[in-house]
Amino acid sequence: MIKERLPEAVQQCIHAAAGKHEPAIQRGLLRAASFGESFLTDVPPHAFVSMCRNLRVLNAVRDYMVGIPLTYGQYPLS
Repeated sequence: MIKERLPEAVQQCIHAAAGKHEPAIQRGLLRAASFGESFLTDVPPHAFVSMCRNLRVLNAVRDYMVGIPLTYGQYPLS
């Protein structure tokens, strides 16, 4: 039963990290997703890797020196 719901839990952790503004919380959620992915053999890592890249960019523009309060929903993905 747990193995059936694990892919959904991993995806939820990845998407939850996008909704948080605090890098420490994002990091914790992404670590949980990474840990869950380690038990799955048929899950492509594309969603995890792209979310890490996107959050790295968002956190860089949210820095107080730049000061652009951009959310994940506002971030132009291409």
